[in-house]
Amino acid sequence: MGAPPEVIEEAQRKANPEEEVCWVYEENWNSVLFFFALETQWNIGGMGGYIGLNYTAVESAMRLNEISRQDRKALFADVRIMELAALPALNKKEK
Repeated sequence: MGAPPEVIEEAQRKANPEEEVCWVYEENWNSVLFFFALETQWNIGGMGGYIGLNYTAVESAMRLNEISRQDRKALFADVRIMELAALPALNKKEK
């Protein structure tokens, strides 16, 4: 189509971004899987920014997944850590 090589390379890079590897310690694996299961439970503010997870939905998900009462406090702490780490990335404005 006559596009310059640098334009083609940029388009290909955007279409196929390099996959980032994120290693997870075995003892954190269940917490990470649970966090992924909450991907549809984000509260979004008026301007479209993510403001945090819906904690009522988090509690319901724990019960539906039969997480024992004794494990819920630690799991919730893990979810909060991941939530706080995810918020800046989710709200990052693309340039």
